Amino acid sequence: MADKLDLQKTYSAILGAARERRFISYGDLAKANGAEWSKVRYEMNRHLGELVRVAVSRGWPMPSSIIVNQGNLETGALEGTAREGFIAAAKESGLSVGNPDEFVKTQQSALFDWAPSAPDELGFAPTPSKKASALTGPKFVQYFNPVLEALRTLGGTAEPKKVMARVQGLMKVPEAELHETNKNGQSKYENKIGWARFYLAKAGLVDSERRGVWSLTPIGRETTLDHIASMALFKDVQSRFRGAVGEDEDAPAPEDGKTEDLFNAPERRFWFVGALWQGTEDQTERFVTEGVWQNGYRDKFTEHVQLMKPGDRIAIKASFVQKYGLPFENHGKPVSCMRIKAIGTIREATKDGRSVEVDWEPPSARKDWYFYTYRVTVVEADPSDDLARRLIQFTFGDYKQDYDFWLRVPYFAKKYRDGAEQVTESAEEDKDEAEVEEEQLLPYGTVDIVADGCFLSKAALEDMLQRLAFKKNLILQGPPGTGKTWLAKRLAYALIGSKDRRITRARTRVIQFHPSLSYEDFVRGYRPGGKDGLTLVDGAFCSRSNASRTVP
Repeated sequence: MADKLDLQKTYSAILGAARERRFISYGDLAKANGAEWSKVRYEMNRHLGELVRVAVSRGWPMPSSIIVNQGNLETGALEGTAREGFIAAAKESGLSVGNPDEFVKTQQSALFDWAPSAPDELGFAPTPSKKASALTGPKFVQYFNPVLEALRTLGGTAEPKKVMARVQGLMKVPEAELHETNKNGQSKYENKIGWARFYLAKAGLVDSERRGVWSLTPIGRETTLDHIASMALFKDVQSRFRGAVGEDEDAPAPEDGKTEDLFNAPERRFWFVGALWQGTEDQTERFVTEGVWQNGYRDKFTEHVQLMKPGDRIAIKASFVQKYGLPFENHGKPVSCMRIKAIGTIREATKDGRSVEVDWEPPSARKDWYFYTYRVTVVEADPSDDLARRLIQFTFGDYKQDYDFWLRVPYFAKKYRDGAEQVTESAEEDKDEAEVEEEQLLPYGTVDIVADGCFLSKAALEDMLQRLAFKKNLILQGPPGTGKTWLAKRLAYALIGSKDRRITRARTRVIQFHPSLSYEDFVRGYRPGGKDGLTLVDGAFCSRSNASRTVP
């Protein structure tokens, strides 16, 4: 069968369906061209875009208006990427879309009415397809098909290193390219393969949910990509995941495995803890061997330990500063560093108020995180904060740290970008690779509520927190001015375990109920989004990340 699309054959198939006032599927167009769908699926968008431009330039209705997914042949509904591609093609051709639903129906009706008198031939010689060598795009696009082919030759499933080695053999990658590194010290070749895997996974051709294993999906097993189709796939993923997909091919590629699974349980917490006792005794090896983590203080961090529960993720870290041998340019200035020594999952909550049982993962190479570090013995990272979320992904999801991103954060840019004023550091912070004793971040609990001036007893407050944890709501009643709001805020601080303003601002909300408020205000609803149309916005009860989606 052919692996190319012919504009005249596509036009004839669409015209034949329109004259019968029926809709046609993408698979039908592939068959009309004598092509395998798996070989032309990504070329189809560019191909139909060319047909649309021809039609609009001649004042015809848009032929692609009646091309729908197989499941919508009866209704003619345009959904998902079919709808997105159609609307984008219309706008690129200079047509005014207005209401998308009405525009689609108008174009479909116009095409059915026009088809009986339409010419059978386009009347021109098709423009030769661009040669692959003439196409531009990121260099990692050239690895799309080799990754698929490598997985096929390896039985459909393999470890990343084996895939990279097989691709190397298939493409005969030059030795110099194999040893070339980017500014972060990573292998450029491996990073390109990583980006290729990322795009193939977004396109549904590769499944990498199991960390350390890449597998072909059923569609991926049947798909082959030339450079034109690879570029079409790249642009398709870019358009569908805009804002979530990096465009800098030298930036670290996301690791395999769904790190979003880290956040699929809203109640899961992420703890970063120290293991240095008396300032010099490192307990990391003992903790990992015994399957525990213990607080080295008897009078500090007890309430933090009591908040730890089974299923929470935990990491042992050590903080220090470093001036030399960094993987980025720091212009000779000391940089805060946090070394991740071990990671695990809490198996059993505390029984003594000082320790928890932990399933530690097998020891691996220690890794260093820069800029945004914790100098506190016990601290919880809040995934609703974007900076902390990046640290969580680095620590527990094997993401690479994007140094360029952090050097663009205003605070760090001011300190470390070229031309920034020299920042004076303390003598202690000038020590290279010197671990330092972490400072204290005071916890907050029922004792602190009483100390703040609450008239209720510690036992009554603990009962409130237990009921709140079990029932998920608590009603405080009384006359105005008796401290209900004051107490509600402090109960929230006790649940969080901290009164630190940075933490409480990110993790608490104060809402005053009013008759004008509706379901959409608390759960989810559409809100005006300017020129982009309506935006689907999460309410206060729906999401910790305040996610939103724009609907054209």
